Order: sequence, then structure tokens, then C-alpha cells
Amino acid sequence: MSDGEGRYLFGAAPDIVVRADGSLRRASCPWWISGLEGTFKNTQLYAYYSGDYIGRNVAIDANGTSLIGYGYRGAATSQNRSIQEITFGFNQIIWKDAKYGAINLMGQYEYLMRLPWYVAVNAPKATHDNTIYFNVRYTLPGRRPRRKVGAACPALALRDQSRRPGTSN
Repeated sequence: MSDGEGRYLFGAAPDIVVRADGSLRRASCPWWISGLEGTFKNTQLYAYYSGDYIGRNVAIDANGTSLIGYGYRGAATSQNRSIQEITFGFNQIIWKDAKYGAINLMGQYEYLMRLPWYVAVNAPKATHDNTIYFNVRYTLPGRRPRRKVGAACPALALRDQSRRPGTSN
């Protein structure tokens, strides 16, 4: 449950509504995410289901007749009632070397459904989106390869030998 934290839902919900008397009321935005992940050899598989519900937060304007806030009849169709998403995909390591990095092939399918609070006459009641993503990613190696002391600079090797116990400086 999240009251007043709509900004964390990628801008899909408001944080607050300013009422006619100037008071602030937090918007109710319960959300969820659940999923499964598994790794098999060099491939990661995943599937997630997530959604949010943005509660109504309506007041009467100072003029005594107009509705203001979020989720009222006649509001803009950009006022989301709920958004739900199902997504699944894979991330496969094609090539990997500790010294040079890795190359991954990734694929993902996403189904998104959005329901607004108010729908204008002759407008669709909901929107649906099917999206497929593919990419190839190069990942830099985790750390720089180690170099033997003195291999690149003989002066460093001499300096290190002179600091060992039992040697004269």
C-alpha cells in the first residue's frame, strides 16, 4: 500500500490532491509485483506480473459545483484507474571471458493494460499494448586484469625488493 507515493509508480499516479480549502490529501496507490526467475546453465528465464490501482480522491471546488481532484466523472482520460503488466523473457550469455567481458542476447515480451477513471463517449474503455524487445549487450569485465609486480616497470620491482625485511635500504 502506498499513500502519497505515486511518483514511484513511474509518474502513473499523483502524490497528493489539493482540496478546495487548500488542505492536502494523499492519493491512495496500492501496487504489487510478483514473479519467478530461474537460471539454467548460461540462460536466465523470468516472468513477472505487476499492477497498481490509483484510488479516487475527489472534492468539490470552492465554487460549490465543480468536481476537482482525481478520478471523478468527466476527468481527463490521462487519470489512470489501474495499470497491469505481464512480462516474461530470457537473458542468455553467448560469450564470456573474465579478461574481456561478456556478450548477452536478451528477449522480452510485455503485455500492458491501462484503465482510465473516465472514458469519453465513443472512446475505448481500456488500452492494451503488446511489446517485444530484443537486444545484444556487451558487459565490461568486472575488474582490470592483474599485472605482475615489476613486469611493466623494473624500477617498481627494485623498490619493492628494497622494502622487504632483512634487506638494506
